[in-house]
Amino acid sequence: MAVIGHLEFRDKVVTIFSSSSGPRYTIATKEGKMIAARLGEEELLAEFPDLYQSIKTGEAGNDASLQKAHK
Repeated sequence: MAVIGHLEFRDKVVTIFSSSSGPRYTIATKEGKMIAARLGEEELLAEFPDLYQSIKTGEAGNDASLQKAHK
């Protein structure tokens, strides 16, 4: 899986991966503690509905930024 990018929120960092079955999302705290690993979209919606909505609508607000992944 290749990293597409990172979304940084006030208290969480979401890493987005590409996969043959669609995007996968890993959620961690700002301190680096893993909360959830490689969730599919349905899992992300079920476990983190607010994050899902922010990612899907692009309405992260002033507390998030998209950073291009470096290889």
